[in-house]
Amino acid sequence: MQNENTHLMDIHLLAYNEEKYISQCIESFKSQLNENIHLVVLNDNSTDSTLYLIKKNLKSVNKDFYKIINLKKNIGRGAGRNLLASKSRAKYMATIDADDICYPNRFKKQLEFMSNNDEIDLSGGYADLFEKENFLQCEDLSKSYSNIKVVKRIRKPISHNNIVKNLWLNPLINPTICIKRSALLKANNYDPNLRTGQDYDLWFRLYINNSKFANLPIPLIYYRKSSPKKYNYKDYILTYKIAKSYRLQIPCLNRFTLLLIYLRCLYKTIYASKKLK
Repeated sequence: MQNENTHLMDIHLLAYNEEKYISQCIESFKSQLNENIHLVVLNDNSTDSTLYLIKKNLKSVNKDFYKIINLKKNIGRGAGRNLLASKSRAKYMATIDADDICYPNRFKKQLEFMSNNDEIDLSGGYADLFEKENFLQCEDLSKSYSNIKVVKRIRKPISHNNIVKNLWLNPLINPTICIKRSALLKANNYDPNLRTGQDYDLWFRLYINNSKFANLPIPLIYYRKSSPKKYNYKDYILTYKIAKSYRLQIPCLNRFTLLLIYLRCLYKTIYASKKLK
């Protein structure tokens, strides 16, 4: 892609069959792409018009500011995020999900924060949750921000100490994070075998490697509320298994918190099944 350290930040966007929302997502941040902030987008073998829409929405952007990776075989989120990281040469890597919307100047704010706080290895922020269908796509997103009906603001602990104390509760919102490339590589990247829970697993390994965390006390994204999905017990219990695997290395993962994680998994399984009825 680029030579080492030719720019400061890579935005990572992974998309699989996101034709309904991908245009809106890209529209929300493409004006932020410049000499220091680039985009690496991975189309994970979509079978709909996702790839076409990615190219269409980036047509007006300087080609030096983005790269599109198109896969012929679906590899999933864990392996996909690993691949994105392998294509990056910037000091910082930021994440956005294909069905979410960025706040104006989100990446500029995170880049400034990380540059001014070199001791921080990973930062995230708040997210404004909104209903999936309450606002239609349009070409000029700036005229439609006022139509986004926020359900609630998702706040997370701000300081490193409070984040670490609550690590078992997943106190970082993955599509808001910005991480130092060096910290991610030191923690051996995302687990390519995990199609879900890969962010939860990474936070634990970053902690073990003495990484420092922070959350900005401002919303960075509009977080689209997902429709009920048919999750089964194994999907949710993976969270418990990931936490249990780090029990001896992380103080907050005592027997009591592991029991709470297990009970939360059971509750989520029951809640999801009821929502689908």
